[in-house]
Amino acid sequence: KLLFATWACHNKFFGLFQIFDAPLRALFGDIITFDPQEILYREGKEEMNLKFLEIINKEKPDYLFLQLIYDEFFIDTLAKIKKISPQTKVINFCGDDDSIFYNYSLMFFPFVDYFLITQPDFLKIYDHYKKKAYFIFGADSNRFKLLKLDKIYDVSFIGTPKSDRAEYIKYLLVNNIKIKLFGSEWNRYPEFKNIYGGRVNDEEFTRIINKSKINLVFSKNYEGEKHVLDRVPEITMCNSFLLVEYCEGYKEIFKENKEIIMFNDQQQLLDKIIYYLKNSKEREQIEKKAYEKTLKKFSLRPLLKNIFEKIEDDKTKPVN
Repeated sequence: KLLFATWACHNKFFGLFQIFDAPLRALFGDIITFDPQEILYREGKEEMNLKFLEIINKEKPDYLFLQLIYDEFFIDTLAKIKKISPQTKVINFCGDDDSIFYNYSLMFFPFVDYFLITQPDFLKIYDHYKKKAYFIFGADSNRFKLLKLDKIYDVSFIGTPKSDRAEYIKYLLVNNIKIKLFGSEWNRYPEFKNIYGGRVNDEEFTRIINKSKINLVFSKNYEGEKHVLDRVPEITMCNSFLLVEYCEGYKEIFKENKEIIMFNDQQQLLDKIIYYLKNSKEREQIEKKAYEKTLKKFSLRPLLKNIFEKIEDDKTKPVN
């Protein structure tokens, strides 16, 4: 029995729902869900924390899946989980260790048994602190797949305008690149009105990737630091080409210039877009290699199954 209790886990437009809801349901048959955002906005933080503990007391889940990043739970609440349900194994997903590990994530170590992380460099850091962490980099092949649609977009980007993304888009427009934007908050930029396609649901998300000759991925987080993003395997799982902002972590996963193409600045991005739009055969060879590796190594459902089997077999005494 698993309780999925991440922020906005009922919101079909939100990342954690899109990534984990269907694969976890496939793995466990069914899951219990608790959306902290939903209740906090409606009834307040104290009431939400009380209801969270009530559902743990009622369900006594074998696993509790969290993403501790929004300060939604009081420390006292987290401390009570094992008192209420000692057998529950607490799992925390963290995709931003590069920016929040030392000043945020570390303080939750006393309350978490296992961590799922997306920054490969941090595996050795978790090991240093004697915490079990599993690197998770993958996409759900039931959702992201090759659809063989016409490539109607030269370039597309799906995401939000955080960090310096808007500056990159402006630069491409000035240089006559035909780009289409999707995701939240781009309506704040009137200059992008004619290229903004709005928010998209799961089905359209995959279709846009398949309909794009080049998919962009910007690697910077809100602090402007580059890190590994799960958007990369989502694109490669669709056998679609991507240009991704340089991050050292990707080189541990894909062969640079053979399976993945990266850029460092605006001019380099422009040059590579122009080159790969003109050289479609080379583009298709690269996307095919990345697709084959993603299917073989980075399919999310087998990855999750393997991780939970390891957790199930782990004889380490859980935190108390």
